[in-house]
Amino acid sequence: MNTANLDPGDGTALSRSWTLKRASDALRLVIAGLLLVGGPTMGLGREAPSLFFFTAACYLAVAVALTVWPSATLVAAHKAVAAAVVDALAFAALLATSGGFASGLPTLLFVLVVVAALEAVPKIALFHAAVAALALLGENLWRLWQGWAATDPFLVGAAGGALFVAAWLAQRLGTRLRQTEAAHQAQQALLAWQRTVNDRIVQELADGVLCVDAQGVVRYASPASWRGWGKTRVTSRLPQSCLSRFILVRSGGGARTGVCGG
Repeated sequence: MNTANLDPGDGTALSRSWTLKRASDALRLVIAGLLLVGGPTMGLGREAPSLFFFTAACYLAVAVALTVWPSATLVAAHKAVAAAVVDALAFAALLATSGGFASGLPTLLFVLVVVAALEAVPKIALFHAAVAALALLGENLWRLWQGWAATDPFLVGAAGGALFVAAWLAQRLGTRLRQTEAAHQAQQALLAWQRTVNDRIVQELADGVLCVDAQGVVRYASPASWRGWGKTRVTSRLPQSCLSRFILVRSGGGARTGVCGG
């Protein structure tokens, strides 16, 4: 029996580490599918329904491709850059067919950039924010040049600046979360190593080692205890007269450790 199972602070009592792997891929899929299926019911694509549908369909196809893109380290940066460019181009086209900045689509782009920044390095997070801001500004300037209804450029520029701030903050938060997760995993590895060492020590002790609960029921018996007293077995109740022959570890309420002479 492994003594690690006797530790009340084992892995079942430790909080599980939090991860956000590939969350931006899943979010991109959800947004693309939502726009394709429910865009018209949300009042989007009024200015060019066919172009809106084509753009949303292409965006969904590319989102699927990005989701199945291999996540090896060598291509991770390339994938992040490609995803940022795709998001910017797709939203620029969707904005152009849906009334521009006032359509509400920038909110979805904002959320996508922030979630992607959580799992990105600083340069990639800021690059994503930059191309997203350029998409908003470029589409709005295009509307102004064409004489269409456009939003105040100052408001669009402020939204672009907010994208940079939000992406930077999200990236810092993601870094902190990854560091916390790494520290938690290192601590678990250290605890596992310590338990292995402790178990080896107990196995090699010449004196018998018993672990009993508050009712005197044996929960663990080392090999030496079997040699010293053949009747020792897990889940058996240990007679009081035999306690002096073993190193005794009591667990349960009022836990204490003691050595009985023998």
